[in-house]
Amino acid sequence: MFRVILYVLLAIIITTLPESTQARPSLRTLRSNAHNEEQVRRATYAPKPEEWTVGVPMEVGVTPGRFSLIDRKNLEFDPASADVVPLLTADLQTLLIADHPEMNLEQTFTVSTESGPLALHGVQQLIEQFAPILNFSEGEDFPMPFPVEGYNVPLTGDMNAEISVRNPLPNATPTIYASVLEKNGELAINYYFFYPMSNWGEHKGYNTHEGDWEGATVFLKKNADGSFAPDRVALAQHKKNLIFKAFDEFDGGESVPWNAVAPVGRLDLYVGEGSHSTFGSSDESTILFFPELHEGAEVETMFEGSVIYLPRLGAASPASDATLWRAFPGFWGSKDLDGIQIPFDLEGDNAPQGPVVTSSGFPAGTRWLNPWDWESTFKS
Repeated sequence: MFRVILYVLLAIIITTLPESTQARPSLRTLRSNAHNEEQVRRATYAPKPEEWTVGVPMEVGVTPGRFSLIDRKNLEFDPASADVVPLLTADLQTLLIADHPEMNLEQTFTVSTESGPLALHGVQQLIEQFAPILNFSEGEDFPMPFPVEGYNVPLTGDMNAEISVRNPLPNATPTIYASVLEKNGELAINYYFFYPMSNWGEHKGYNTHEGDWEGATVFLKKNADGSFAPDRVALAQHKKNLIFKAFDEFDGGESVPWNAVAPVGRLDLYVGEGSHSTFGSSDESTILFFPELHEGAEVETMFEGSVIYLPRLGAASPASDATLWRAFPGFWGSKDLDGIQIPFDLEGDNAPQGPVVTSSGFPAGTRWLNPWDWESTFKS
């Protein structure tokens, strides 16, 4: 049975508003040619049934939700509907998540390696075993994935909230995050890399935006004996864009065989300069005439830092969960960097949402909830 998690982590139940905080009636309130003042004062508001129904998803997925606080003591005449309505004193737009249940984190995974079967005790050993080496170009301004625990992340459930991430945290150490799912005889290990900026535009590229969640997913197939063998890797690259769907570069990423990116048994990946897209080889790509360098000949940093497991949302414990920031549904940076909103974010300056709900052109939360769907349209 799926565990339904509401993103509203801080619920405030207000029984009586002090007079000093009550919403004042607007000039239209109780003063309408169509409504006698005394009649309006005596009116009672009967909410329609659908207004009290929360669209909680009953299957795995992400659904927008809205919670409103009304002041029923102060009514207002709405000329648009010719009806009496309550004053809206608070309004929260959020996201409702139905996540998978948590797997047994202490189970033993037997994986096939070049030197024979290897027993990995628990999910932590599993994600450390397949964590990638990341190669950065010499001109990269953010030559490592950053931790996010030091940022001031509001846990109010507001999907329109923005957090300031542009400046790297002081004394940061390289950090990778990971989640794990099992489905139809396969394991999927999602790896997430965070960078304070995507400044590809400053490196002859197309765009720049604050905050940057990138990553790769390792898929392992189950053998007849119950052991797992690495099969392929899905690489997060540019946002999936249906307008440019004729170009492979805009299908969201690339899927490559494990052996092609792990020549010595360890995943070895290359990071696009400025864009932080993930590639399986050292090269220079061209995206709509814009160059994207991911050239190993200029590698400055090879990363093998700490790997932090991100539990399913149903395992969240506000008192002890150091990764509770993953429940933030808002934007990691400015929602619109230059303040000019272009349809479909064609300008590419919108900050992303976090690992759980990010879309990158897919339905919200696809990679967190179903990495197989996320990979299904990638070029290979």
